[in-house]
Amino acid sequence: MLNIRPSLIVFSLGMIFTGVALAAPDESAAIRAVIDNQAAAWNRGDIDAFMIGYAPSSATTFVAGDEVTHGWQTVHDRYAKKYDSRDKMGTLTFSDLTITPLCDDTAIVLGSWRLERKSDEPHGKFTLLFRKLPEGWRIVLEIIHLRFHRGRSGFDYLLAAQAVRRALAGVRLQCRQLRQQLLVNPIEAAVTEDGNNVVRLQ
Repeated sequence: MLNIRPSLIVFSLGMIFTGVALAAPDESAAIRAVIDNQAAAWNRGDIDAFMIGYAPSSATTFVAGDEVTHGWQTVHDRYAKKYDSRDKMGTLTFSDLTITPLCDDTAIVLGSWRLERKSDEPHGKFTLLFRKLPEGWRIVLEIIHLRFHRGRSGFDYLLAAQAVRRALAGVRLQCRQLRQQLLVNPIEAAVTEDGNNVVRLQ
């Protein structure tokens, strides 16, 4: 059995993004606002409002342990079923947020979460992949990093790492292509069509 620590995933992500500048203050604030709004919605028991922070797409992905959930509605239903009372929802806090851009419309967020309840206080780390959509910054991939329990293998962490690689593959290729185009012709690359979205390079 593999023995993989969650810190290895965070370390790997750090290696991916080494040399990338921190997010611009206004974009960083917008992403933080989404996360703050999610915490506020959760703590008033409003899962529908909490889910506004996720991209309304069938491609939205949530990974927790060895469970992978695809699609906004499926993620919504998972939360609604698992946290069907205020006691189960408890009080949620996010901390230690680090926001790193990949390009103008994509950023990754690393942070800590804690859920205070009457009977327990689960906590851990999370990774979020944000995309800037017409309605604003939204989460397209969330990975909750869980601690190992006795007798468990490294499968859940391998699964999380694989989900990150799949989600970032297209994004990193897109950003690299845009940067290459910017070097060739910075004027034409200033506004580049990306499907239905317009990507503006700084």
